[in-house]
Amino acid sequence: MPRERRKTRRHRVLRRGRVVLPGGRSTLDCVILDMSPLGALIRTDQWLFVPERFDLLIDHGPERAATVRHRTLDRAGLEFTSP
Repeated sequence: MPRERRKTRRHRVLRRGRVVLPGGRSTLDCVILDMSPLGALIRTDQWLFVPERFDLLIDHGPERAATVRHRTLDRAGLEFTSP
């Protein structure tokens, strides 16, 4: 079993979100699967277009600057870089 390396515990959520591409003119839909104050796990069908750094716009929530820490075929683990 992999060792847990997160600083805070993530909570399962199912929320819609959008990856805001650099420049802010384009977005990609995503689903937020889990989240903590320091990061999140997202799923998207357009994973090829998700850059290393972007803003995550959470429906009915804040916009957060994020950096991709790991990826799989359809998911990305994010670290928030803004409060």
